[in-house]
Amino acid sequence: MGQRILIIDDDVLAVHYYVRHLSRSGFEVIHHRSADGVLELVQRWEPDVIVLDVMLPPGVEYSLEETNRGLRTGVILSERVRRQYPTIKQVVLTNSRNAEAMSEMPADVILNKHDYPPSSLTSFLNGLCRELGTEND
Repeated sequence: MGQRILIIDDDVLAVHYYVRHLSRSGFEVIHHRSADGVLELVQRWEPDVIVLDVMLPPGVEYSLEETNRGLRTGVILSERVRRQYPTIKQVVLTNSRNAEAMSEMPADVILNKHDYPPSSLTSFLNGLCRELGTEND
């Protein structure tokens, strides 16, 4: 069974290519489009790695003020995931140039989408899984 990757990003078109490439490489992948319901999904599905964007719609679980109109939704979500599931690796994959939000991210790694197209992200995640001792089949 492949490693479980949860991708949280509202860019459906771009994520489609990531999901397709990761799935073809043996990963089990779920794409979730918003911050709403993520903690319950993590508890239920138990991903090995979470890949998330910084800028996400606040949804109903987070306020516009709390997320700075969505600019910090990923930061808040990452903090909450880290508190409840400290052993799950978090990879930020973003186009955001928001230095303040990036400096607040409790994620393990921050990657730029332009530098990590689907094949590069797949290679990166394969390496990360090897480091974790849970290589992908």
